[in-house]
Amino acid sequence: MLAWSTDEPTTAEGMVRWCSADGTETVSPFSSGPAREHRVAVPAPDPSAAAGLPADAPEPVPELPDGGGGTSQVTLLAGYDPGEPDSLSNPRRFVAGGPPVTGCFQNDYDTDYFSLTVPPTGYPIEVEFEGFPNLVLRQIYSPQRISMWLSGPTISGGYAAPSGTYPFSVTNYGPAMTNDYAVTGYIVTSNPDPYEPNSFACPAAWPSDSETILAYIQSNGDTDYYWLDLEAGKTIVPSIPDSHLLGAVTISWRSGSYWYARDLRSGPFVAPVTTRYIITVSPRSYGYGITASCAHHPYTIGLGGLYPPAPVITGPAEDSRVAPLRVTVSWTFTAPDGSTQVGYRIQIASDADFEHLVADQSVESTAGSHVLDLPSCGEHFARVKVLTDRNQWSAWSKAVAFHAELATITAYPDTYCATELGPGKDAYFSVAALQPCDVAWKVADTNGHAVYTGSLSLMPGEHTLTWPGVLVASSEYSMPFTVVLAPPGRYVFTITAVDPAHPTFYSFGLVEFSVTW
Repeated sequence: MLAWSTDEPTTAEGMVRWCSADGTETVSPFSSGPAREHRVAVPAPDPSAAAGLPADAPEPVPELPDGGGGTSQVTLLAGYDPGEPDSLSNPRRFVAGGPPVTGCFQNDYDTDYFSLTVPPTGYPIEVEFEGFPNLVLRQIYSPQRISMWLSGPTISGGYAAPSGTYPFSVTNYGPAMTNDYAVTGYIVTSNPDPYEPNSFACPAAWPSDSETILAYIQSNGDTDYYWLDLEAGKTIVPSIPDSHLLGAVTISWRSGSYWYARDLRSGPFVAPVTTRYIITVSPRSYGYGITASCAHHPYTIGLGGLYPPAPVITGPAEDSRVAPLRVTVSWTFTAPDGSTQVGYRIQIASDADFEHLVADQSVESTAGSHVLDLPSCGEHFARVKVLTDRNQWSAWSKAVAFHAELATITAYPDTYCATELGPGKDAYFSVAALQPCDVAWKVADTNGHAVYTGSLSLMPGEHTLTWPGVLVASSEYSMPFTVVLAPPGRYVFTITAVDPAHPTFYSFGLVEFSVTW
């Protein structure tokens, strides 16, 4: 492809001359315009040779007629399409689940043709297009003569088709230049939409524990319906993405013998009556009765304010240390609509995703705290949701991470100088016991060799553990001074705490420090 620009709009007619890979000079007529930008297709058998030009070939120069306005720039476009020439009867072929098939628009309004082979899986097929910088229309022709048109820079279209071969076309609308793109076919091996099937007569229930919904436009023309109950005066704030999949998103309700509808894209919605409402999510329409479809990428819609706000956990503090017995989780809850808490559900897990629960309890109570025993020490995560006097559950609170331990190291010397003057200059370590426990502790070098060990029973509170020095004589000082029985270097202070009443409870603590001379 050759491209050049002229100073003034002109109709360019003339000859273009270029040198092929074997050194043969070729001359071809062209006609372009009227425009400032001109493009001429240059056929070439070898795309790796820059459309047939050897590295030392001269720049191709279009020969414009007199009065053509002059040539300001001539460029050889890199986008060469090895799939050309193609047609509906001679398409580029690819298989769903196979590698992408590439193409490149050679000029304005260039149309490329593909043929998708669908295996006899019975699953939906999705075709995905990537790399379009201009508005593009795409059409798939089925044996039943059903077509699907899509548009946008990056888009997918799902089609539940029987096995067979499906031709479709890809058309560029706008300046072509170097519009490289790729087409990929996916096999959707399962229906990922948990809300299907649904209809206006039998809508799916909006989730009772979430203000957002994640679903899929399953096929061409698929429309989703959801129901929810709202009280008069309830305000919801829709959050609808600007998606190539979604068309109108409305809320409908019946009052008396009449049905009413409102476009949710227009802003916050205040429920006029207490009744059941229907949310309708329509696919985007592209004319001729054709709509977007996608079984590979989901859409997400939110209704802010639909449920009471999440409570806020006030204890334990984030990343704090607590005893595993009698753990108190506390929270606050305030609803803008004045609703109050009548119950709650609390979960404790050993992972941030709450897949491994160690506690899951529901309680009818207005209390803002809950006390429970953990089965083990270690890192845990807590979250709470509340039930209001309007029989609505809030969202889950933000999870709080905390550590259940019997004892923890709270202070230690980063560096201990063994040659400090005066007696009693020992190394001290502060340990906080969170509940009664037996603690074994040691000082070891970085190779794990213990240089001092000790053990004692601790009650809850702060305690000081001492690594004692030893008095020696020195001819350099008139007073004794203290040293430790270890050479200078890096050392590790370790504690192991065990609850004698609950042997399964144990925890560890470890810090490093230096000894210098």
